[in-house]
Parts: sequence; structure tokens; C-alpha cells
Amino acid sequence: MNWKPGDWASRGGIIQANIATFRNNRIDAIFMAYQNFSPSSSTIKRPEQSYFLLSNFMLDDDYLDDPNQLPPRPRITMWNIGRLRIQGCNFTNTQSVDTCEKRSRVIYSHDANYLITEYCQSLTYPCFEQNNVPKRFTGWHIPSE
Repeated sequence: MNWKPGDWASRGGIIQANIATFRNNRIDAIFMAYQNFSPSSSTIKRPEQSYFLLSNFMLDDDYLDDPNQLPPRPRITMWNIGRLRIQGCNFTNTQSVDTCEKRSRVIYSHDANYLITEYCQSLTYPCFEQNNVPKRFTGWHIPSE
């Protein structure tokens, strides 16, 4: 998170994760309200530049906090952002917990625009099924909210 606590004018930044692994973090990514503008004009809005491609988000029994006492936070949280792309990613939770509710959620959003899709490995359109890398959610209480 690129934010100086208490200074709401300091937030911003770009995450471009391609074939990345996020393992046992308390929080993998938070996107706070932000509008990107063109460097040439502050009146020209630009879309979100962040994305996650072919990345793995994982929680297992090596996670430092006890999920039975304090369930993990969502892997990605978004508030008032536009068009975050999440393509061909795996979200896996293999934690040993008392109840499925303690497995938490993958994504939490409020007033956010985002896409969770498969990833096409070819340049042809439409993408042939054999070229699609699917998105996967395994072992979570709630994938997206």
C-alpha cells in the first residue's frame, strides 16, 4: 500500500503483477479511492493501470495469525477505483480452520470496477479454449463481495 497514514493526499501507486506469488500475507493489496489523470492534462481521466496476471494468492497453515481467532483479511480490497484487471489468477486457501466462515474472502470491494477473468495465451480472438488459463478459487468462504 502506497499511503502515508493520515495523509489522504499521499495515496496512489501502480501494481502490475505478472506471474507473482502472494503467500501468507495479512493483506496482499489495497486500492483506495483514486482517479488517474493524463500527465498532459488534469482534465483527461486515465483508466486504472494496475493488474494481476497469472498470479497466485495463497494462504496455508504457515500463516502467522491463528485464523480461528482472527480470520484473515481479504486478499484484495478495493474502494472507488476503476477497472482493475485480475486475469488467470489462482486464489487458494488450505488453512486448517474450525468452520468455513473463518476461511475469509478473496476480494472485498466498495464502489469499485474490476474484472476477474481467464487469461488468453494467444493473440487470436476469440480465444480458443485450449489457450485459456482459468481463474480459480479454492478453499475460500466467499470469493468476492
